[in-house]
Amino acid sequence: MSLSLSMRAIYFTLLMLLGWALSIFYAWLSRQLPPGWLTIALVHSGLALLIWRFGAGLRLTPRWGMLAFLPAAVILVGSVGASLLSRGLIAGAPPMDGSWDGRLLAFVVWIPIVEELVFRLGIGGLARHKLGDYWGAYASALVFALAHGSGVWNELSTPIGPLILGLCCEWLYVASGRLTAAMALHAACNASGWIFAALDERWLSWLQALYLKV
Repeated sequence: MSLSLSMRAIYFTLLMLLGWALSIFYAWLSRQLPPGWLTIALVHSGLALLIWRFGAGLRLTPRWGMLAFLPAAVILVGSVGASLLSRGLIAGAPPMDGSWDGRLLAFVVWIPIVEELVFRLGIGGLARHKLGDYWGAYASALVFALAHGSGVWNELSTPIGPLILGLCCEWLYVASGRLTAAMALHAACNASGWIFAALDERWLSWLQALYLKV
């Protein structure tokens, strides 16, 4: 049964408050149990296991084939291509940095998997069930972005980059029905940061607007 407009507004507001609450909780957790990102990833992993176990009714039916993974491939190829192109055309490129950090595997594999289970399948599934595909997807992306905020009471803002990523992953999941495609896109976006840092770190400054908050 569809909800009334007033109930949808209340539900949407509660989801926004959830996103802010998560950002504050994660900020507190990071201060109590460093390194914070690892603790948060462990919390997400526990939630992801519960959602995977009990969220069967929230999953969508796969509708696309390998085409669903095209956005992730475009991000990876585009990051490499843009870095190499800028090195060749724009003077002042820093030396390439081929150093390896073991945490990269967590950011590119572990975190995208568990976050997509939590935000796309869990929170997103419930939001789409209550608000419909369009508003549910936007609400899920907003919670995702708010949860990646600063966690400071006087700075409860929305990071642009996570909001865009959340919207793209939501659209891809709803359109393709493949959660793995959303995971791949999330992983590719995380990997692009390392690609830019390794090949032409000036891109991290050029894309700084993605880290601004609104």
